[in-house]
Amino acid sequence: MDLQEVVSSGVLEQRELLAQGALSAEQLVEATLDGIDAAADLGAFTRVLREEARAEAVERDRARAAGGPVGPLHGVPIAVKDEFDVAGVVTSFGTRANATPAVVDAEAVRRLRAAGAVIVGKTAMPEFGQWPFTESSTFGMARNPWDPSRSPGGSSGGSAAAVAAGLVPAALGGDGGGAIRIPSACCGLFGLKPQRGRVPIAPNEHLWWALGVAG
Repeated sequence: MDLQEVVSSGVLEQRELLAQGALSAEQLVEATLDGIDAAADLGAFTRVLREEARAEAVERDRARAAGGPVGPLHGVPIAVKDEFDVAGVVTSFGTRANATPAVVDAEAVRRLRAAGAVIVGKTAMPEFGQWPFTESSTFGMARNPWDPSRSPGGSSGGSAAAVAAGLVPAALGGDGGGAIRIPSACCGLFGLKPQRGRVPIAPNEHLWWALGVAG
């Protein structure tokens, strides 16, 4: 079994292999982190949560070995756009202006973890999600994995680049004026923009004054 092929496969394929015991969450996350490091030039991630993800993967394997209930994403690596809080990590919104780490996970992130996902990193976005391309003076430019001379779109461009490059099987994004749909189109992906209120945005009161949704 080629681990890098597994890393670049979809959520269902990874979930089935994990459930069958063909590989462990620890092995999958380690291979995922290796792939992210090897593709650093894409600029898809603002921060890779290496040690946190490794510890989370070990815990997922312990839970499965203990025979307890497992969630639908148990052990699957997921990336999170850098506008959603991950406990202990600065939510940058694509800018160096924010420097205080989040105290708790955003509700969407909490639910991903409750489903068993392993959060491997925060993905790039333009400053404050303003533009339909992904670059900032703080983190530089995210590149389209199909053609690195082109943009992955925005503002969820880092999430789209990470999925299109096969670095993670899925990633959380946000969409107010096309910020999931544009990167999906640019990177040849399926992007899901749900109706308002379907995916919670707590602790934020709103995303772009009710225009934005998580997806």
